[in-house]
Amino acid sequence: MGSGGLDGFPGSRCRYSIAGVFNVKTKRLFWKTTSGFIAGVAIIGVIVYLAYLDHRKFEQEIVFQTQQQLLTIATTTARAIEQFIADQLGALKTISMNPLFQEKIHEGIIYNRPDTADTEYCVLKHFFEVHKKNVDAISLVDAEGRLLHRHPFSKCEVGLNLSDKPGVAYVLREHKSYVSPVFVNNLGNPAISILEPVFYHGQFVGIVRWMIQLDTLYDRFVRPTNAGKAGCKWVVDQNGVMLGHDHCEEIGRHFMDHQKEKFPGHDWSALGKSMAKSIQGEKVADLFVCPERGKRILACAPIHVGDQLWSAGFSMSYSEIEGPINGHARNMFSLAGIIILVFVAGGFVLFRAEKRKAELKAETRHLKQIARSAEALRESEEKLAGIIASVTDHMSMMDEQHNIVWVNDVAKALFGPDLVGKKCYSAYHRHDKPCEPCIVRKCFEDGKVHEHETEVIGADGNRMTFWGTASVAARHTDGRPKMVVEVARNITERKEAEEALAQYAYELANSNAELEQFAYVASHDLQEPLRMVLSYMGLLERRYKGKLDSDADEFIAYAVDGANRMHQLINDLLAYSRISTKSEDFEPTDCEAILDRTLTSLKIAIEESGASVAHDLLPTVMSDAIQLEQLFQNLIGNAIKFRGDRTPHVHVSAELKQSEWLFSVRDNGIGVNPAYAERIFQVFQRLHTSAEYPGTGIGLAICKKIVEYHGGRICGVQAWKGLDILLYHTAEGISDQ
Repeated sequence: MGSGGLDGFPGSRCRYSIAGVFNVKTKRLFWKTTSGFIAGVAIIGVIVYLAYLDHRKFEQEIVFQTQQQLLTIATTTARAIEQFIADQLGALKTISMNPLFQEKIHEGIIYNRPDTADTEYCVLKHFFEVHKKNVDAISLVDAEGRLLHRHPFSKCEVGLNLSDKPGVAYVLREHKSYVSPVFVNNLGNPAISILEPVFYHGQFVGIVRWMIQLDTLYDRFVRPTNAGKAGCKWVVDQNGVMLGHDHCEEIGRHFMDHQKEKFPGHDWSALGKSMAKSIQGEKVADLFVCPERGKRILACAPIHVGDQLWSAGFSMSYSEIEGPINGHARNMFSLAGIIILVFVAGGFVLFRAEKRKAELKAETRHLKQIARSAEALRESEEKLAGIIASVTDHMSMMDEQHNIVWVNDVAKALFGPDLVGKKCYSAYHRHDKPCEPCIVRKCFEDGKVHEHETEVIGADGNRMTFWGTASVAARHTDGRPKMVVEVARNITERKEAEEALAQYAYELANSNAELEQFAYVASHDLQEPLRMVLSYMGLLERRYKGKLDSDADEFIAYAVDGANRMHQLINDLLAYSRISTKSEDFEPTDCEAILDRTLTSLKIAIEESGASVAHDLLPTVMSDAIQLEQLFQNLIGNAIKFRGDRTPHVHVSAELKQSEWLFSVRDNGIGVNPAYAERIFQVFQRLHTSAEYPGTGIGLAICKKIVEYHGGRICGVQAWKGLDILLYHTAEGISDQ
């Protein structure tokens, strides 16, 4: 440093002493510092008060949002239970409208054999098997209240008088559907009954009664819900009696009595008022204090069960939301501390200002030299600007604090002319902190080139998608990155085209699903009027056959035959539409066992035709067992039906082809012309008349849909041999035994 120089600037003529500064400037600096201190204290007080108000508002918003989320869970659970009860009533109505049941109940037949082969019992057992996940028992009661049958079968109860059971007396008296209050069944478990009257030609003849244990409802709809790590769930009836509780096994006790006994002396009035409102039909979100778990958030929603009102309640610990609340408080105090430091630093800067005036004189000399350097730099920049102007991509340069220090004209046109000086995440993304991930930060960290796709917001508010590349543009003397330049290309149109294509695929899938649902609903709703036609045509045939002329008998026979064929067509269409809508989850399925069940079902057809069915060793695969059995039954049944004059011989085999199972069903029947190989798999497409071979022409269409639903395909049809079905992929977890 030169003699007499100031801060390393040689030749400076500015000379003074610290004592001189204090003597001349002390009074002015004192008043400036005092004024700044007073203003700073006042501003800090205001900021601390505003921070406190903001923190209180934030806490209230967090509590409100949590209450609404918990209330949404309670409401969704309540609606699910209500819908479940409504679905069971609908299923029960379907049973009660079965003409065979109506006639048998009217005749007073009692099913006292569990191994009976009556069609009605088999259908009743089938209904129970279909719905056994939802109900625990199904029974038939006659018009006097006597038990005709119960499934699961209980021989000792047949003929028992149930007129004093919950709900039975009401239906016997009113002839209306009924959901009973909670009662304790013969197993000692709380349960409810759903009852539906049965009419025969408009005359009340009996009742179909389902029993549902409450633990079935609770385990299915309440227990799986997530109410936080320390959450609590319960269901009470209109009297406040517990029907289910996660932390209490004393089901059947009054909820508030249990709480008061467990925590005597505690004030439970707030919880009691909230539960009372819910039982009266209101949705409730509140706070209460539990002696064991502290402050808790509560939400209750009413459940409409027949003429009753239950309540589903959920609570979670207040401590689960204290994290963000405390974090917000820490942020507010940190901000106040930063402001205090700023004002302290401001006082010091004010003191240094006077000294800086003298230093500026010495620096003036250097400004001229800087100006000459700036001129040279300007000329260099003009050359560089000419090169950059020809670039059509967005370009910008940022420093280590993410401040934008330079942009090209393309960037100004997209994001506005005043980008320089702004934070890149604020100018391009409208964020108040760096993005995650941020390729600019990564460049500063490792000095490498980084690329990514990002969404930005233009000056006009429109969102655009860019593909950007960031690299180091300048470095410090020690090699650390100093500036990073980012070059980004607008790929919005390409992304929009990709999204439009994805949306089209999504809409197409939805359209296909809606068409399947329409076919199911249409075929399902046609069953009832057709059942009525069949019933009355059967009555006409039984009562008037031979009593009228031969034309009348012929006309009745045509009508009955047409109605039966229409019934078969609708059933086949319903089966076709249910393949993907009513399927079960895939599970390991032994194809050997499925084939054995299929051959048992086809036993009569096999014996009548003298057919022989052989098979190789079949694997265990992941599938819907019911659909796999339906597939085998249709294929083997077709081989027996279309046999011509030959004795049918059918062979079933499976061969592992690389990672796929190739199933083959071969026969010696009449075969298929390869020209019609595609047509026979279409719905209602037949190659023969119904007089030659009975059927509706939908069996192979069902086979094709089952195979495709399992991720496979029917490879081809070979004349006089049968079908090859490429059905499974071992890569998807299927056994290759």
